[in-house]
Amino acid sequence: MKKDNLEKIAKEYHLNPKLNDMHIENFNQNYYANWLLKYTYKKKILEMGFGDGILTGHLSKSSSKIDLIEGSSLLANKAKKKFKKIRVINKMFEEFFPKKKYDVILASHILEHVDNPVKILKKISTWMHKNSICIIHVPIRSSYHRQLAVIMKLQKKLDSLSKRDYIVGHKRVYSINKMKLDLKKSGMRIKEIKGFFVKFLPNSMMINFSNKLLFALNKIAEITDPSLCANVSFIVMKKKI
Repeated sequence: MKKDNLEKIAKEYHLNPKLNDMHIENFNQNYYANWLLKYTYKKKILEMGFGDGILTGHLSKSSSKIDLIEGSSLLANKAKKKFKKIRVINKMFEEFFPKKKYDVILASHILEHVDNPVKILKKISTWMHKNSICIIHVPIRSSYHRQLAVIMKLQKKLDSLSKRDYIVGHKRVYSINKMKLDLKKSGMRIKEIKGFFVKFLPNSMMINFSNKLLFALNKIAEITDPSLCANVSFIVMKKKI
């Protein structure tokens, strides 16, 4: 993705106060972050992408050794002002060549945005030591809400991109198998797969959902097939040689 596109997405989505569904995404991110923290306590962390800064806020409470790489100058500057103790690197992922290795790399909602996911995954592997983990979080094409949209003829295919997908800069929606294939090509092995948020409706129809209901839709994902959830996390390591 070009830097100009990142700045456009930052303005139209992450820095846009007029969007009325951000509380849904923020709630889900906070729920996800609480699960994430068990892997990040006192670790050397690299967070890929700032987004809305919710995950960064949680990470900053679990470790003092955090680097953040963000391609958008607008979001990088916001991160620098808000999180003084975090090292913010305003570069594209392709331009990043760190001298150190990280214990935990967080690629939350990254791979659906990039031009070449396998290339980025291979690059991530060079930032890892033999015991590092990378936590990859992506939207899933077989989610209940996408299946219902196809049945109702609201979209042609499970992986058709919606208007909202284009606003946030999505280039693809993953299947579990597609992610497994990309990870295999990149030399990664999967330790764990976990689903998040059981979503039946588009955000526009959930605007008035209570926090209690949003919590329940996240909680029930713990006993739901990950392929039916809205998002899935893959905890991965480098393949043993």
